[in-house]
Amino acid sequence: MPDPEPDNSDLRRRVQALDTQHARILVLAREALDLAIEYKVDGLHRALDLLHKRLNEHFEDEERLLQELQFEGLVDHCESHMALMERFAELLVQVATGGASTGEVVKFIEGPIKGHFGITDAPIDLFLRTATSR
Repeated sequence: MPDPEPDNSDLRRRVQALDTQHARILVLAREALDLAIEYKVDGLHRALDLLHKRLNEHFEDEERLLQELQFEGLVDHCESHMALMERFAELLVQVATGGASTGEVVKFIEGPIKGHFGITDAPIDLFLRTATSR
């Protein structure tokens, strides 16, 4: 499954690569939600697998940039990434083995994933906007 084309109208970080990744992740998350709601399990597993891969790539890129910019909260933020990815990996296994309902997938995307980008990343967004505008 190829990556969907993102809408880059919301460049909240002013770091093109990360903003593009955010946009792609958002599109993939919406696609996974739609598949979960429609109960299309085969497509759902593929969509979640791609979303997991793109999240991992994004987290690696973000952490590398934060380290270069000497972000003070880097260790805590990396730990939040690891925790989210571990939970996501568990969900992938459960979906693959039929042990997770589509409702659990919806709750995970609407909860931990959405929460990470909306709440956990808020100080990162501010830091990057400030650090990259110098």
